[in-house]
Amino acid sequence: MIPIENVISDISLILSLFLLVVCGIFHLFPPKKINYLYGYRTSRSMKSQKHWDFAQPYSNRRMAEYAIFLLFAGLILLALNMPPENNAVSGIIALLGMPAYLMYRTEIALKKKFPNN
Repeated sequence: MIPIENVISDISLILSLFLLVVCGIFHLFPPKKINYLYGYRTSRSMKSQKHWDFAQPYSNRRMAEYAIFLLFAGLILLALNMPPENNAVSGIIALLGMPAYLMYRTEIALKKKFPNN
């Protein structure tokens, strides 16, 4: 049986692989119409179909960027052979940072693309 410390310490790697799968799903099956269930959903992205159509692939690319960053960060942490507690803390920070990064980048891009809306 694998110790729970090892699983938690590799959370960056697990999260990055999960995010890459989610990016693939969003790439293959992008949300076409504004909805409250599936896709990048904020008040700005749901203002119009044009906002929606821009926000979906843009946010998916940002999520893929973040996932790739996490993958490399997780591999570096693994190679450094740090204590599991340190890896777990960095993984949790990474987990919490993803939505902030994704929303910040996408909302700024929406403001630039649609300055009057």
